[in-house]
Parts: sequence; C-alpha cells; structure tokens
Amino acid sequence: NPREPIIYHRRDGVTSLIYEQRLEDGSTATIGHDITDAEAAREARRESEALYRDLVEGSLQGMMVHRGQVPVYANEAFIRMFGYESLEDLLRVRSIGDFVHHDDVDRVISRAMRRSAGEDFSPLAELRGLRKDGGNVWILTSARSIQWQGEAAIQVTAIDITDRKEAELANERTETRFRAFFENAQTGNIVIDSSGTVADFNSAAATIFGYGADEVIGRNVSMLMASHDGERHDDYLK
Repeated sequence: NPREPIIYHRRDGVTSLIYEQRLEDGSTATIGHDITDAEAAREARRESEALYRDLVEGSLQGMMVHRGQVPVYANEAFIRMFGYESLEDLLRVRSIGDFVHHDDVDRVISRAMRRSAGEDFSPLAELRGLRKDGGNVWILTSARSIQWQGEAAIQVTAIDITDRKEAELANERTETRFRAFFENAQTGNIVIDSSGTVADFNSAAATIFGYGADEVIGRNVSMLMASHDGERHDDYLK
C-alpha cells in the first residue's frame, strides 16, 4: 500500500516530495519530485500575505477582499464600520451586495463584474453601505484587482463619509426650501452680489419690473432704477 508522501529538506536547500510504496515481492519503490521552486513560491506567497495583513490591519480605512462577489477577508476597520462582531461573523455574508443599500446593489455588482473582467474604469464610487443592524453608512470606495491566496480577487477600500454626506444632503434640503420660498413669494425678491450684479430674480420681481430673469441676471441692478438713483447705487455698496 502507498504511504503518505514525505517532504525532505536537504542541506543544500533542495526540497523533495517522496512517495514510497511496498511492492508484492517485499521491496520498496520510491519516487521523488523536486518541489524546491513550488515550495519557495508558496513561502513567498505566505510571507506576502502576512505582510499584507499586517499593513491592512493597522489601517484606519476599511478594507475587504472578495472573489466572485463573495467576501474572503476584511480588516478590523471594515468589520467595525459595518457593525459585525468579528471576521468570522462577517464572512458568513455570501455576497458583497449584502453590504450595500438595495438602491445601490445593482451598480455595485455591475462594477465588480466589470472589474473582474479586466475593464478599466474609475475605481472611486460613493454609495450607501448597509450595516448588519440595518442602518446606513455612506462610504467612498476604491477597488482594484489583486492576487489573494494565489487567485485573482478584488480589494475594496472604504472610507466612512457619513458626516460629510449628511451635511451635503442637509444643505440641499435647505436650498430646496429656500428656492421654493423665493420663487413662490408674492413680493419681488432680487439677490445681488457685492458689486451690484443680479444673481437671482424671482417671478414676482419679473412681474413688477417687466423683465424676465434671463434679461436681468448677470447685469447690474441699477438697470432697474431711475437714472439718477442708478448712478449713485454702486456708491451705496462701498
């Protein structure tokens, strides 16, 4: 019966894989394979992956590696960002789509498939992440192709931009409310800059002065005044 193969390391650095089998006549057949290069390549890969883990584990940015849209590794920052208890807990997730708000899933999967196919496009994307508890986290992501355990994979770097994004959305809501008030006001409202140039002109002002907004915006507000007032208006702004 064949025995389990044995790895021998010679003093000169050669590594061999030896197979031994007892023959019917009582003798032993031995077959050896020189696996020095293969072992060196495996060791180099192990060292490279160990260095990679040391680097990413100390990163403040979330990092996750997936293959075929299935996560295979994540650092502590990514685990915390998405509310998982441990790497083991996170790796129970079977698709990267589970980390993403449902409105963004198709876009994320499409980008991952294009990346895996070797297509060259911008690595950056803003999207809404989905935490384990169902809460949302806005993230800026960057993705690139890498080798992971000897096979092609994709590394995703994620930065939490929730505070910035919520501030932007709040500003947009404020602007929307102001625009609605400005346009629907019954009084004429005109916005000018420090030099007297009209920056905005609502519908009521258009009715009062008989000009369309496109005729006034970008011109000096003095055009709406009597000549003697218009000539002195710029002095009032100084």
